[in-house]
Amino acid sequence: MGEEKKPKPMKLGEAVAKGIIGNETLAYFIGRTWLFFKRVGIDLGRMRFRQHLQHEMAHYANDCWDGEVETSYGAYDLTAHSSMSKCDLNAYEKFPEPRIVDMVKVTVAKKEVGTAFKKDAKAVTDCLEGLGECDAMELKVRARR
Repeated sequence: MGEEKKPKPMKLGEAVAKGIIGNETLAYFIGRTWLFFKRVGIDLGRMRFRQHLQHEMAHYANDCWDGEVETSYGAYDLTAHSSMSKCDLNAYEKFPEPRIVDMVKVTVAKKEVGTAFKKDAKAVTDCLEGLGECDAMELKVRARR
């Protein structure tokens, strides 16, 4: 096997332009997967996309990527795990209907924050976006006073 390469952050458009990702359609779905990981609460600092080696791809594929999440067991691709272990990864218990959960999402008015905080805008935005639900609600109540 060749040398192991470390993950490198890169914009999807740049990866397509450099020929790292095979085409724009594949890049689009990598982006959609990233958005899914973000939306379900995966720590984005613990996830990566890994390009399949030539011998790992289906005969009809010329490029393939897996979204992997770092766990206490290492980086984990559940599809590969299910296939190799022959373990069914479906839920242990089925419920009659989905559970709907209301969550608080902080949406920062970046233009206003930029105007008010200038060079500190990024730090303020990062702080606000990192607030937990209780802190976000408390801040909202205080802002209305």
